[in-house]
Amino acid sequence: MSIGQIMGLVNLVAGIGIGYGAWQMYARNQEKLAQWSKKVGVVTGFKNRSVGESRSIDETGATMHPVIEYQTDSGSTITFESKLGSSSWKFGVGSEIEIIVNPHNPKEAEIKGVGAQDFGPIAMGAISGMMIFSAPVAFLFF
Repeated sequence: MSIGQIMGLVNLVAGIGIGYGAWQMYARNQEKLAQWSKKVGVVTGFKNRSVGESRSIDETGATMHPVIEYQTDSGSTITFESKLGSSSWKFGVGSEIEIIVNPHNPKEAEIKGVGAQDFGPIAMGAISGMMIFSAPVAFLFF
């Protein structure tokens, strides 16, 4: 077996494994979306985080995490800081946004939307696809 064939086989197996992981992550996210309640929250501010505290950064190394307030079904007011950070948001203080809330733990909430829940599976799926596509190329031509 040539080195190209070994590389092709490794890429194929790793690509299938990563693809399976992406599918599992996507399925968990969809289950979460189906089980959690959809609510409307109001952005009350933004909290700046430094590079070490967040994965998404801008040129200055700071990200803004929205602070969101919403009403529970029982009438309590809950305030939470989104785990999602960005250097710029398309909404500001006072904006109403759709959120999802864990019905068993109302303090566990997050902004609803693509990217919020689907970035990981999309990125892993893309990597998986590239690895699977490159497998026959490496196997046949190297």
